[in-house]
Amino acid sequence: MFGMGAQELIIIFAIVFFIFGAKRLPEMGKGIGQAIRGFKTAMTEKPQIETSHQVPLHPSPLAGEGRGEGVNHERR
Repeated sequence: MFGMGAQELIIIFAIVFFIFGAKRLPEMGKGIGQAIRGFKTAMTEKPQIETSHQVPLHPSPLAGEGRGEGVNHERR
C-alpha cells in the first residue's frame, strides 16, 4: 500500500489520534464513509435529464433584444 508498512501506518494513526482526539475520530470516519458512499451512488446512478423547460416568471427587459423584438430601431 504505497510502499508503507505496518509501522508507518501505526505512526500515522497515532499522530492523527493525538491531533484530533478520541471523540473526533469516529465522527471523521463516519463523514468519510458517507462521502465515499455518496460518491459511489453518484457514479452508479443514471444521469437524469430534465425534460421540462422552466419559463421565467419575469422575463428580463433584454429578453427580446437580438431578434429585433421589443426594440425600436427607427432613426430620427
